[in-house]
Amino acid sequence: MTFWDTQANRWGVFSVPDEDYDKYTARQAAFIVEQLDVETGFVVDMGCGIGRLTHPIAETLSEVQVVGVDPSDAMRRTSRAADQSEVSAHLATLGAFLPKTLDGAWCVLVFQHLAEAPTREILRDVAGVLKPGGRFVTQWMLDKDQAFPREADVLRVLMDEGFENVRLHGDADVTRLWFADNWLWVTSERTP
Repeated sequence: MTFWDTQANRWGVFSVPDEDYDKYTARQAAFIVEQLDVETGFVVDMGCGIGRLTHPIAETLSEVQVVGVDPSDAMRRTSRAADQSEVSAHLATLGAFLPKTLDGAWCVLVFQHLAEAPTREILRDVAGVLKPGGRFVTQWMLDKDQAFPREADVLRVLMDEGFENVRLHGDADVTRLWFADNWLWVTSERTP
């Protein structure tokens, strides 16, 4: 069983929405849609888990093909809407199976579980399939007890791996502190 599969039971509890869950999920989804700024095309939820953000964003962006990608079979099986199409793939091989026509992507609740090297690998893969100027919306947890990531690390790894126009958004701008007060949201664009 992979690390990501072990997280399925923990995160699967969010598949039973309550008022707070729905409110904060709606805020996050609306923020991501606004930041992606796409009306047609193809976008990917990197590390979609149970589809918490994939499905509401797909409903909002009805003219956009929205796909969720997650390395965990258990996460995808726990999905709230199993009848919706989701791509099964390991994040590290994104470039091997997606066309290089991605119009946008987002990644939430993933990078806080990873060290710098696998984070860079994912960023490189996304940059490799994202159209120049395509936007990538990410959420980072800045934990003073962890060596990575710090805010400066986030900026550095994004720019090193092919992103520009990096804009930082405090968590209060997005979710009003859902369950963590140390989230950093970032919108960046693929370098032309």
